[in-house]
Amino acid sequence: MARGASGGERVEVERVFERDGYRCGICGRKTLASKKGSCHPRAPELDHIVAIALGGSHTYANTQTACRSCNGAKGAAALGQLHLFPDQ
Repeated sequence: MARGASGGERVEVERVFERDGYRCGICGRKTLASKKGSCHPRAPELDHIVAIALGGSHTYANTQTACRSCNGAKGAAALGQLHLFPDQ
């Protein structure tokens, strides 16, 4: 579970990326899997839809793929598309 999360489960980042087809849940653009872990603006990153800082949980239902540029711009704001995923 992520530090400070109000509840959660063990989330495998790669599983979230694959589930989302490496597509950013905020802008809808495809991220670049080859840039994962880099500072490239289209590198895939794990995003908490409702930020942990705002009481969100560290769960599959509250995570999505985001490109680095969208994730950085969002910060801890309550922005982004709220996707409803089946329990995983």
